Amino acid sequence: MIKINEKNINTNKYWDKTYNKGLDPNIVKMDTFKFENIAHHIIDGRFVVDLGCGTGELCDVIKKLRPNCVVHGVDYSVEAIKQAKKKNPSNIYEVSDIATTGFEANQFDYVVSTETIEHLEKPEELLREASRLLRINGVFMLTTPFKDHIPSSEHVWEFNFSDIEYILMKWFKKYWVFPWAAGWTEVREERTGRLVFPKGHWDTIFAIAIK
Repeated sequence: MIKINEKNINTNKYWDKTYNKGLDPNIVKMDTFKFENIAHHIIDGRFVVDLGCGTGELCDVIKKLRPNCVVHGVDYSVEAIKQAKKKNPSNIYEVSDIATTGFEANQFDYVVSTETIEHLEKPEELLREASRLLRINGVFMLTTPFKDHIPSSEHVWEFNFSDIEYILMKWFKKYWVFPWAAGWTEVREERTGRLVFPKGHWDTIFAIAIK
């Protein structure tokens, strides 16, 4: 993995301000398909936590498709959690650092985290906490941009498939890493405008791991 930003702008104040502006509806629309794919890997009636839940879009999709699940969402943005609670009070949301959630160990059947690890100063702390929270044979699901295919000044790290495999093997007994096409972005050279990656390309890494 490659550290691409020495100055990490991802503070809770930054994200409070970002969420207060509202989400891009086009991104929400494209993310919904990815979230539905994640939800279809979850057995109804189980305990689920989303680490870095933002305003709760993934939690809402899981609850809609798996209505008997107990769904928790954790984020350190007060504004994000306020909006999440307002949208869907049937889920359980908490303001907390996702690397030190305060939940008891072995509490969840599923831990999910989407487009979060690349924002963290110490990415492996997310994997450690996910493993701690999962019961034996529990499932962790992770998505993150593939290399620079979804560029953002918010990203601290870039990952390829072997990077994700390497950090998963430290905390999980089995894991699978796949390409995923988020499909909502195209990348062009800033100077020339030349198309580098078209919309619909394989821009995302999707990983599943078992404790």
